[in-house]
Amino acid sequence: MAIETCGRCNNQTAKLVKCEYCARMLCNSCVKSAKRKKIDHRYICKSCWSNIGKRSMFKSAN
Repeated sequence: MAIETCGRCNNQTAKLVKCEYCARMLCNSCVKSAKRKKIDHRYICKSCWSNIGKRSMFKSAN
């Protein structure tokens, strides 16, 4: 596994996830919340959480 850099905090980690709203690759500490979809997960970062429009889209998504 390769070491990659987080798009938000620039920490290096082996596992990154993608924010659904800003498309940045994030480490585990930058993820604010996650939801399960039927097949995968939906992630939102701490930066997008502070945007009310993106937060309401996350909360209303199934």
